[in-house]
Formats: sequence, structure tokens, C-alpha cells
Amino acid sequence: MTKQPNAKDFKMLNTLKKFVENHYQINDISAYNRTDKYVEARAIFSIIARQNTYLTLKEIGKYINRGHDTVSHHNKKKYNSWLSTPKYNFQKLQNIQIIYNNFRAQYKNEFILFEMKKNPYEAYLGKEDILQASVMDYIKLKYPSVLAIHVPNEGKRTTFERYKFKYLGGKAGVPDILIFSQNKYKCGLAIELKAGYNKPTENQIDCLERLRKANWTALWSNNFDDTVLSIDNYFNNVKNEL
Repeated sequence: MTKQPNAKDFKMLNTLKKFVENHYQINDISAYNRTDKYVEARAIFSIIARQNTYLTLKEIGKYINRGHDTVSHHNKKKYNSWLSTPKYNFQKLQNIQIIYNNFRAQYKNEFILFEMKKNPYEAYLGKEDILQASVMDYIKLKYPSVLAIHVPNEGKRTTFERYKFKYLGGKAGVPDILIFSQNKYKCGLAIELKAGYNKPTENQIDCLERLRKANWTALWSNNFDDTVLSIDNYFNNVKNEL
């Protein structure tokens, strides 16, 4: 990171510390306490601070009375170990997401600028792109052994790309997410995602119906919470669909 930290960065750090302490219901994460709750809280603070501010490892560590090596360990080893075994660390990863969401909401404008510098392409993502990515992240996190894919049917194509799509057997209307895993009743789960008040096209409705006839659970949704509920219901063998 090339930018030098300023007073705003340290203010963000103070806010993040309070969010972590409130979430874990502890007084001070910088206190010398080696219980699991304190260790996890310090790790999550270090991970979010490092990934979302311009502060150095040393500056972040000093803020919680730890060395830069501790912050580095949390980011490189502990966080990666959590990601590599999400089934056993789902709650820790979920805690990171909850705290991060609160933190981001508090500093929305700063995060927009930070993320544009970090990845300028994110500015061109639409609401539906973000919804699809969020659903895929949820599947990877909660059902890591499941084969699930996003079908890249959306987006504008050149004349040649449209020709190639049809030439290779591409099919308009295929749902955005396909989960190739049987439950007690169905062969697989197909989800068409829509942003806002958008509704499926005729081709999409036709594909969903064909999949249902092939004994798939096939549905469409424009809401993240409803979508993940349907995914959980599918893997819990609940017959009801959206």
C-alpha cells in the first residue's frame, strides 16, 4: 500500500475495535487474555484492519498492544486456515462478515474510494452481479463440498461472440446458478437471480420449467435472504420452494 495513514485511518481503527468488542461482549481486546473469545476477537480485528485500511502491521499491532508478527500471523496463517476449512470455521467467518458489514456501513464513502483503488473494476459491477457473487460465496462457505457453478450467460457480446455462443451450443435463459447435488427428492437446484423488480424473461421461464420437468428444483429470486433460505431448505430436504 503506497498511501500514508492519517487521522481518519486511526479513527476507523477505533470504530472497528468497538465493533469487535461489542460483538464478542468483551471490554478490551488489547487486554492480556488468552481465552478463545479474546484470541478470536483480536484475530478478526487484525484481519479486517489489515485488509481495509492503509495502516501497517506494526501500527495495527500497536493499537492492540501486540507486535507486527501477531497481526501477520492472524492474516496469513490463521485466516487462511479458516478459509481452507470453512465447514469447521463457519461461525468465525460469519463473525468476520457481520463485523465487516457494520464497519463498512459506518465508513461507506471511505470504503468506496478504498475499494476503487484496490480494484477499479468493482465500480462497474451491477446489483445483479453483486447478488450472484454473494450467493456463490454463501454456497462455498456453507457447502464447500458441493459442485455449484455460475452460468455466464449475461453481458453484452459482439456479433462474433453471439455467433460463437450459438455455434458451441449455448442456450439463452439457462439459470444463473446450477447446483449439481441431489437431495432426497430432486436431482439438482437451479436458481435464476434478478435484481430489484426485474423478472425472468420468457427464455428463462422456459428453462426453469424444463428443469422442473427433469426433476430439478428450479426457482427465481431477487432477494439474498430468500435465496439462501431456499438453498438451505434444499439441502435439508424441505419440499417447499420460492
